[in-house]
Amino acid sequence: MLLAAKGAHQSSHSLRVEPAFSRSLDYLVGKGLAHRAIRSNRLTFELTSSGSDAAQSLASSPTLFLDEQAFLRTAAKALTETLVNTILRGRSPSQ
Repeated sequence: MLLAAKGAHQSSHSLRVEPAFSRSLDYLVGKGLAHRAIRSNRLTFELTSSGSDAAQSLASSPTLFLDEQAFLRTAAKALTETLVNTILRGRSPSQ
């Protein structure tokens, strides 16, 4: 996924993006778990009701994806909309 230098200003983030990130989004859309939308002239991804149900099932499981859930709880604090948009465009934030 992505790693950002903790406490760094957005323009100085060090990024490493998993190459399959955008393919994963395409897969979610293709399987009907998410859809693309344009909001305020920006591309967004939103979970469908099926996607929300699947996410709730995974999140409530006491045995599935425990390491991933812990990572996402920590990483989510550093994510911003601008940073995610930059990742989706495949550029570093300083470009």
